[in-house]
Amino acid sequence: MVLWSMLYTYTALTPDGQKKEGIIDANNRTKAISVIQSTGNVLLTLQEKQQNTFSINLFEGVSKKDLVIFSKQVSILFEGSISPLRALQLISSQTKNVYFRNIIVGVSAKVEQGATVEQAFRSYKDVFDDFFCAIVAVGEASGTLSRSFQYLSSYLDKSYQLQKKIKGALSYPIFVIAIFIIIMLGLFTTIIPNLGKVISESGKELPAVTTAVLGVSKFLTENIFLVLAGLIGGTIALVFFFRTPDGKIFLGEMLSGIPIVGKLYREFYIVRFCENLSIMLQSGVSIVKALEVISSVMDNPTYRKVVEDITQKVRQGMKLSQAVGGHAQFGKEVEQIVVIGEETGEMAKMLRSVAEFYQDQLQDTITALIGLIQPVVIIFLGVAVGGLVGSVILPIYSIATNVT
Repeated sequence: MVLWSMLYTYTALTPDGQKKEGIIDANNRTKAISVIQSTGNVLLTLQEKQQNTFSINLFEGVSKKDLVIFSKQVSILFEGSISPLRALQLISSQTKNVYFRNIIVGVSAKVEQGATVEQAFRSYKDVFDDFFCAIVAVGEASGTLSRSFQYLSSYLDKSYQLQKKIKGALSYPIFVIAIFIIIMLGLFTTIIPNLGKVISESGKELPAVTTAVLGVSKFLTENIFLVLAGLIGGTIALVFFFRTPDGKIFLGEMLSGIPIVGKLYREFYIVRFCENLSIMLQSGVSIVKALEVISSVMDNPTYRKVVEDITQKVRQGMKLSQAVGGHAQFGKEVEQIVVIGEETGEMAKMLRSVAEFYQDQLQDTITALIGLIQPVVIIFLGVAVGGLVGSVILPIYSIATNVT
């Protein structure tokens, strides 16, 4: 994240002679002094708190869990009729994540300078996305900021728990495969070369599989550092590729083609679409504006294009049910529920029901995926290791039998 401003702490005398302390966000010291004095204050002290000029944070960030806790804290404080500025100042003093604490301080400084709460959050779009800011804007305009943050904390908490389960389901095979690769490299570069010497000295003709295994072992032994560099470089290249628009589309299409993973992938985005739209409609956002915001926060290019198309059709006067029904990614079930929502005028309620239904489905899919992954991975490892060992051990056994 790159920030181009500075935070200053200051003390000043107000026009009525009261001493005031605060934080101001400005491009430079001169600008900070000008803003403070513009309201008739007499500046006493001004000290730079944090300089963020062209600061690139590679290892710092704000997790979804941080945002969940933050939203819950804001909601509770707003319920107690505490002003947004005071609430943000209190929360910043209690936030353990230093990087996030500085952002909250920056938000509170902008509010103190006269920005709306929504404008202050939009200054940090890398942390607070369009969906977050749109809900805050509605709450601020209607005087229901506490309720808006209740929506946000509930949504972010569900999303966090869901992503945690999905990552948990996928982390097991990734970890096992990584260990498998390490073990294979160890076998090919230490044990198999020694066994290969015994086999070669016998002078017997070797099976094709054994010859191939010994050839691979020789190549890896002689080029182990090159192979490791290739594996590490290839992994890094793939990670960067999957972060590009083309890479995301490719990854999305690849995952969608895997039977159970594809079902999980589809259900995850149905939940996200329906829940986001439900919250925004319930908050009073128009359907077109809600769809525009949802399309902007869809992190998958395929589903972003789908929502953009739905938005365009609704903007032109088409019913939401018809626009949704034109896309296989959402299926007939979502279309039918939206039709009922349009007929009854309970669109937000019906969308929430769809989101809850598919969230339950998603939990079942994750459970099934975990149950399937473990035996598949074990069978794969057993066949791979057994085949590798057999290709080397059988020739040795044959040599020993002939000697006897």
